[in-house]
Amino acid sequence: MASNFQLLPTPHEEEFMFSVRVPQDYIGPELVFPDGSTLISAQSASLAGVRPTSFKQCGWTVGREMLSKFPAYGDYVYLKSEKPDADHITLFFGRARTPAQRRVPFNFYYDTRQYTWPSVLEDLFAARAVGFPQVVNNGANTETADRLLPRYRYRPGISYNSTILVEQFLSDVAYSAGELTHIQPVPTDVDGNYIGLSMKFERCLHPTCVFPKVQPETPVLGVGVYPAPTNRNSFTQIFPATNFLDWAPFIIEDRQQNTNGLWLRERITIYPPPPPDDVIQ
Repeated sequence: MASNFQLLPTPHEEEFMFSVRVPQDYIGPELVFPDGSTLISAQSASLAGVRPTSFKQCGWTVGREMLSKFPAYGDYVYLKSEKPDADHITLFFGRARTPAQRRVPFNFYYDTRQYTWPSVLEDLFAARAVGFPQVVNNGANTETADRLLPRYRYRPGISYNSTILVEQFLSDVAYSAGELTHIQPVPTDVDGNYIGLSMKFERCLHPTCVFPKVQPETPVLGVGVYPAPTNRNSFTQIFPATNFLDWAPFIIEDRQQNTNGLWLRERITIYPPPPPDDVIQ
């Protein structure tokens, strides 16, 4: 006869799981029932596309009284096993969830986290400084032209104790790597040239930046390399837009941990601070 049924708490304060300690004879080697059927955990069942073993399928008399009072426990599914001694096995059972239910948080709270928000480039242009000439190469000769100065309008990056939202989820199977992976802001450098003027800005969030070709065609000299590029006379430089153009909420952390066979997931969303004034230089 099975023995030692025990209710156990879960991270969800309104939900319980349970364990049952049974003689190994009730299971047999490799978690096989005397009738030859096999205990299939929720995780293994999910990977194999089959149904996990529910507690009521086990047919142990220890569960009859419990199931008469709490029939819903009969649908709890097998999660994992432990071997406390040579003669017994402890089996853990928890509430099964549908894929949709696994994506609904059972709890959430707000907190703060220090985070460095990157600079945001809002405008980039060349200003003509009339009265301050310079000598430039026009592709064939040199000539005098008004001096060009780079100008930037940007929001400076700041370190800020930002608001975060922590959401907690519970599941009988582990969340996949795809569910725990999220896009985060990736700032990049802008380092171009415009008529000989270096226009370089620090790593930042920015839209697409294009430095057009404005010089006339010039002959290409030398034997080059193989295979030869087809656009040797093209001076156009393009810096693709970053994946985020501006500060915005994003999931900064999404992790899970196993607790008695159930999977507790914590997803953390961080929110941007009030923006500082733009800087023009």
